[in-house]
Amino acid sequence: MAVVVSGGGTTTFTLDVSGSAATNYANDLPGSYSAVSTLSAGQSETTVNGALNVILATGNPDTYTLTTPDQYTFVSTGDATAVEGSEAGDTVFGGASMSYGESDLGHDNRIVFTTGNNSFVSNVDGTGDTIAAGSGLDTIDIFNDNPTVFSGTGHTLIETAGTAGVIVMQSGTTTVIGSITDGGNYTIFATAGGEIEAGAGLTTFVAPGTSLPAHITISGADRGPIDMFGGNNLDLTLLGQSDSRGSVIQMFQAGAGNETLDGTQSNELAFFGDTKVSDDVATTVYGGNSDYFSTGVGTEYFAAGAGDLFDINSVSGATNITIADFNASDAVNFESPIISGTSDGSNYTVTLSSGTKVEFLGFTSLPTHTP
Repeated sequence: MAVVVSGGGTTTFTLDVSGSAATNYANDLPGSYSAVSTLSAGQSETTVNGALNVILATGNPDTYTLTTPDQYTFVSTGDATAVEGSEAGDTVFGGASMSYGESDLGHDNRIVFTTGNNSFVSNVDGTGDTIAAGSGLDTIDIFNDNPTVFSGTGHTLIETAGTAGVIVMQSGTTTVIGSITDGGNYTIFATAGGEIEAGAGLTTFVAPGTSLPAHITISGADRGPIDMFGGNNLDLTLLGQSDSRGSVIQMFQAGAGNETLDGTQSNELAFFGDTKVSDDVATTVYGGNSDYFSTGVGTEYFAAGAGDLFDINSVSGATNITIADFNASDAVNFESPIISGTSDGSNYTVTLSSGTKVEFLGFTSLPTHTP
């Protein structure tokens, strides 16, 4: 990408942002500029009014300050660099080991990390930032409201507070840590693996893609409610409570495709199967204690603990449900009448009028503690 400097000179730089959301933002840059400011160590940005400014930082590690209410683009081309944001909506492309600190009045900042290990710290009074991590070890601290954060191809550590925000785990490995004291309502879209530690607010986890990672872990069930929406190839572990305050509502809504949910280290999960008859569904759930299971379509396998309730929906079609470890403290509710029951000598299968088949493992007749 060539940058045209006032007076006819030309400076060329390259943004290495392949494989992440940063690519899209880099492509938004125009091919030339009417002014380029080159700073020495410790300088503030010098602006040309009405122009899009590019700062080419070179030399020793130092701090640069964006001072006037214009739109900026910063490109770090050398050593570690610290940038102090302006009161405007800065647009900053950070390269090798850049740290960006948002000003007290900063808002709508667009921060893109390229190579290196970068960091972003928002200000509590700011709002509406967009941050796209890059290929290094990036740290993003969010204290303001309504940010949108994209993970990068490296490892992205995201720490959240504020009242609300959106996080996209799209590549690489992502760790999200929610605040237990200032946690807001965060929606997390996952198309890649990582770990999520829920905060004090509502955490909504969505697996929208058809090609998901090998594993995602969600913890912090003692902090705030967790709503989870599954997708094809999702492999999710839900960890248990970490203190004596008990659990809050944890809801999992299954989607189409193959999904595995391991909730053996958690309790009081509310599971809802996919009820769209046209979906191809294969769901495996390992529950804890005192869980609620509302079944759906396709093939579902449940292995749970004690005190669970199985609500067998009257979804029409070829639904096959397997219940393992059914015991005297569990209960089942059939929403359609039983029309037949058979045993293979080890397990017992009932057929409902809706066409659903329910197999109880380890029983040769219908358990006596079912209706």
